[in-house]
Amino acid sequence: MLTAALGAARRAAGLIRRRSQNSRAGARHKSGGELVTATDPEAEEIIRETLAETFPEHGFLGEESGMRGDADACWVVDPLDGTTNFVHGYGSCAVSIAFCRGGAPVVAVICDVFADAFYSAEEGQGAFCDERRIRVSARASFPESLVIAGGQMDSGGYNLWPLVTRIAPQLRGVRRTGSTALDMAYVAAGKADALISGPVRFWDVAAGWLLLREAGGLIADIHGKPEFAFAEAPPPFAAAGAKMFPRFLAELQTCKSEKP
Repeated sequence: MLTAALGAARRAAGLIRRRSQNSRAGARHKSGGELVTATDPEAEEIIRETLAETFPEHGFLGEESGMRGDADACWVVDPLDGTTNFVHGYGSCAVSIAFCRGGAPVVAVICDVFADAFYSAEEGQGAFCDERRIRVSARASFPESLVIAGGQMDSGGYNLWPLVTRIAPQLRGVRRTGSTALDMAYVAAGKADALISGPVRFWDVAAGWLLLREAGGLIADIHGKPEFAFAEAPPPFAAAGAKMFPRFLAELQTCKSEKP
């Protein structure tokens, strides 16, 4: 399954790179307000067809096409995570593919499209970038930490901007990539020390969740739950290495929902 996922990600990433010279063409807003281009569904169909060649019996949950087939043995795909970046020619976007068994990710691939880097993990087998084993950061000092602020920071009844503003002066730096899949991959690889994210969608985090766990990271949503429900929209969450995680989760939990 990992080999098939890597092959599908390569094909989709190749399409995205070819289309990047004309990335604004056909861009429109979906019903939820998010941008989509003609490249998004085309990349998703390439992934679906590639995976179906080897695993025709598996279900498929795609951002663009929704759910089809067996949800208990299912590929979960975001074909172009970072569409806004893609439309603006800002070179930060990803292909995210996970295979979920019984709702839990067991195989994961995230392709950093313009860096041509492939992050991957299998349950119990560790996490890798290309063929190099990766681990989360062991850093424990807030002032030395580089932190990613990801997801929709003011959405779903939550507003994480005041949290970021409050803790930013205590950190070495704060970054926003515009791709939740890359956010999680970068923390898994130790390129950033922690991630605090606003609400996202399941296809944004399925592959990254496994990658982080296999790289030795900890992850939990604002309620302290360490797993995301299949096909549901996760609430704000935090991810980091073991030394940093408790503090970041505690900081995240100071954010209150605006919903009654």
